[in-house]
Amino acid sequence: MRLKAYFKNLYMMTREMSFRFRKESYFCSEPKITKGYIAKQIGPYFYDFSAKTHWKGLVDNSGIPVINTDNEYFPVTIIQKALGHHILFLKTKHKQEKKKFLECCRWILNNTDRDGGILTWRKTQGSRNNRYSAITQGMATSVLVRAYLLTKQKEYLEKAYLLIGFMLEGNNNSLITQRKSLTILDEYPGSRYQFVLNGWIFALFGLYELYLTEKDKDLLVKLQKLLLSLASGLKYYDAGFWSYYDQAQHISSVYYHKSHIILLEVLSINFPKYSEFISYRNIFIKYLNNPFFKILSQTIKFFQKIVNPTQSIY
Repeated sequence: MRLKAYFKNLYMMTREMSFRFRKESYFCSEPKITKGYIAKQIGPYFYDFSAKTHWKGLVDNSGIPVINTDNEYFPVTIIQKALGHHILFLKTKHKQEKKKFLECCRWILNNTDRDGGILTWRKTQGSRNNRYSAITQGMATSVLVRAYLLTKQKEYLEKAYLLIGFMLEGNNNSLITQRKSLTILDEYPGSRYQFVLNGWIFALFGLYELYLTEKDKDLLVKLQKLLLSLASGLKYYDAGFWSYYDQAQHISSVYYHKSHIILLEVLSINFPKYSEFISYRNIFIKYLNNPFFKILSQTIKFFQKIVNPTQSIY
């Protein structure tokens, strides 16, 4: 069974690599800051997910993306699609974009359990005991605060608080990990992907945007603690020639390395007091612009993936 899973993962990984080489991959469009993004405000989401609105796969009866014929959902895909539609609605004012955005919002409401968690990882995805994810909780919160501001329906705001509460304090499903004096928002609890950098940052922005919406002092205290940890923990993602995807020292793909640069840039303009954000942004740009470092990093990454392939590229 392990050999079968190995070759299945190798096939899926190779297939995704070929899509990216031909620039046909749905999952990894070029990372960029959304045009018109303004720091410290709730407007268009900072990370441009507008390409995520062009889902070419299966959908359910409501037009929501599903990942197989059993109508299984991957929440992050739906959440990013929602943020993309919101970006396009603010840009074009087309009612269809608003409609599709709110359809995704309704899915989030309907798929949040009574404790505030959104099941993310399927039982078939390894042996995870924790099927929740900080990135899902945080990014879904970013969606719901926009739905609240757009519609003034308090249901969205109430659910956003529930999502963040679960992320920070969920009983037996804690998505916060304490490690090396750091307080980390964990995208993949119980997985070999240890403390993924982009997941940590996206999750944190959900908390930040809920604070921007409500100016809740309790949220601010929690936000400041997490920001301090993130700034202090960035050194664990610096390989000396490239960025690590996580603290297990998996080398980032070119896409995720560029994504780290974008995320750190947005952090630096929202939280300029933390000098580490701009410092590591500049360091990672230098790595990106060095042809030898790019070849070295992706060679190492290639061998890491051959030894332990996954169904996606990180």
